[in-house]
Amino acid sequence: MRPMPLYECSLYAGEVYFSRSIMADGPQHAASLFRHDVAGAKLPQGDIAVRDKKGNRHRYTWTLEPVEK
Repeated sequence: MRPMPLYECSLYAGEVYFSRSIMADGPQHAASLFRHDVAGAKLPQGDIAVRDKKGNRHRYTWTLEPVEK
């Protein structure tokens, strides 16, 4: 079993900023796990930014649809 890579996930929603490192199989999986954490903390919904260790950035809506750059 290969180790899962680490992703930096963040959420900006109004005046709320929440950030967390998450180990996941890919950027969308990381966004999904992050969304679950944010929902559990009762934070507002917003776009989720995901960055991998190479610096590639991905962005997803709250419903996990990719946001076009």
